[in-house]
Amino acid sequence: RTYNDDLQAEVNLGAWPVQAIFRYLQNKGQLKEQDCLNTFNMGIGLVLLVPKANVLQVKEQLKQKNEQYYE
Repeated sequence: RTYNDDLQAEVNLGAWPVQAIFRYLQNKGQLKEQDCLNTFNMGIGLVLLVPKANVLQVKEQLKQKNEQYYE
């Protein structure tokens, strides 16, 4: 929803730790990883889109608030 049709996001699996509950649900439901990504986002609750020039500033603000983040 954030991007125009000429842009896309790149998600690097492994850039964040997947909580055990999501692997449990995947195993119990015999679900494919792509289905879990589509349904549960595998633990990603909020995404910030930040211009490269502002990344360090945003990371510092998150650290000050003791917010965990993954890039």
